[in-house]
Amino acid sequence: MISAWISRFIVSAIALNGTMSIAFASDATLTIKEAVWTSGVSEMKYTDRLGERTQQRGISLWTLVEGDQAALDQLEKQGKFPLRHSWKHYLGAIPDLETLVPRDAISLGVGRAGLINDLRMEAKMRGGRFDWRTWSSKKNLEPGNWIVEILYKDGTPVACASGPCVYTILVER
Repeated sequence: MISAWISRFIVSAIALNGTMSIAFASDATLTIKEAVWTSGVSEMKYTDRLGERTQQRGISLWTLVEGDQAALDQLEKQGKFPLRHSWKHYLGAIPDLETLVPRDAISLGVGRAGLINDLRMEAKMRGGRFDWRTWSSKKNLEPGNWIVEILYKDGTPVACASGPCVYTILVER
């Protein structure tokens, strides 16, 4: 069971360096194109890139999601919206179910009727595709390892190229 958790967290290192796609049908895709740990967001863009370790107490996970009309329609029909960032904290060097502490599940906004309609309009204007920049933030993080999973409304993980979309960072004292 612990090896499954370790495998999920190894994915985070892979996920931070590549494009992750969720394919629904040959013409329907949702892609987590970029995910960046940052100390701030300005004008819908991250202000800097944090490494795997930081002494910052206030950080954000900024995410660029790309997709198409078919993906929006399919996810909405399945009741998968809104997407959310699930923040978890653990102590120690290796993720362990016993030390994993869920902290927040922050809605990323997509799923609200207004935003879905905006993304549909953007897709129509851009040849069927849209991009959506979103982030969640924590202002006063405790030291230790932090994990953010990108989840659907029902709690199932959003799939990336090698498994669930999971990102980790170590907050140092």
